[in-house]
Amino acid sequence: SDNNPYSQDYKESTIWKLIQIATDKFYGSLMCNYFHGDFITYEMGDKKVGFRPYSRHRESYEYNLNKPISIYNEMVTNLEAVSVNRIKNSIPDEKDLNWANNYKLSQKNLIELIKPIDFKGEKWVMISGSIRVKFENPNNVSMPLEYSDEYVNVSLCIGDVPRFTKDNRRSLVLEKQDYLGNIDEYRNMGFNTSVEMPNLSESSSLIRETSFALPPSEVISFLNLRYENSSSSWNNEVEEVITVNNNPSDWYRDEMTKAVYIKENYFDQVKENYKVSFLAFTERFHLDTGYGNDSAIFINFNTENVLDCSFNYKDDKYRKWDTKDIDKCKTCGYKTPEYDYSDFPKIVIKGIDGEEKTLGDLSVEDLKVLIDDESKE
Repeated sequence: SDNNPYSQDYKESTIWKLIQIATDKFYGSLMCNYFHGDFITYEMGDKKVGFRPYSRHRESYEYNLNKPISIYNEMVTNLEAVSVNRIKNSIPDEKDLNWANNYKLSQKNLIELIKPIDFKGEKWVMISGSIRVKFENPNNVSMPLEYSDEYVNVSLCIGDVPRFTKDNRRSLVLEKQDYLGNIDEYRNMGFNTSVEMPNLSESSSLIRETSFALPPSEVISFLNLRYENSSSSWNNEVEEVITVNNNPSDWYRDEMTKAVYIKENYFDQVKENYKVSFLAFTERFHLDTGYGNDSAIFINFNTENVLDCSFNYKDDKYRKWDTKDIDKCKTCGYKTPEYDYSDFPKIVIKGIDGEEKTLGDLSVEDLKVLIDDESKE
């Protein structure tokens, strides 16, 4: 129990780590549709034994991996840190309404996000990910969030993308499909943008939640890649080509989820052979507006330009107007409709002067009498 004073010590102990490893091996066996009860010795050299729950066996066991177990990937964590810092560096100290409404800054940040990242002598390009940088007030328990800068479902897209409409933009960007099949067969599925794959946390409380995103299957097929569960990566016969964040992660807790990165030289090969762009949704939270500001946009972009953009809370015809200009806007389709309230039921209360009044007509003295009468009852 977490209430036990020795709980934290136990969770940091060697015994706990051994139990976690044993549990992972057990679930790994289940994912492969068989359970190992014996040690195996083949292909390991003389006088060596091992336990390989993720390996293919000579005995022709079928490998059906459709819920990859979380294997910690340190490299993708380091790449994520660079991506998140690119957003943080654009956030001003004073987060005013101009910042909250600055959708052009969001567009600029997205193009910045997909620029190559140098890591240990190699360059990587982000092709999937969601970033949420938030600023909270810990003293406000009921509503700690004060500001946030969010970039949701940034995803590489292969081929033509339809123009955004109010009817299609959510399904194109936010409502990601789940792939429920064998990961070895994913390459043949024909997905032109990233999709998501369930993880073991949906089936067991022992496994922490992850956010496993799959790159477009067209890319996997074109580059002839195979998923390697032990490193959470897509590899060819020579090297690791795409790295995936299958680490424990949560959108409301972590600054980045669903991350996928590809080596720049392979990304260039994809660009040479396909029409390539990216999809994303951005928004900011501000104390004065909530999420309802101009930064909430659906966007299609490439490495250089914005190709299409649609505002979530307004369309392109909308323009702000001042109350002084209200007479000029009598025919505006965006003004608040005027309702006829004459047929609405009214609550009538007798005031202290004996006259019947609606709630809006009651005086302070009337209200005091009503409150006193209510308290007596």
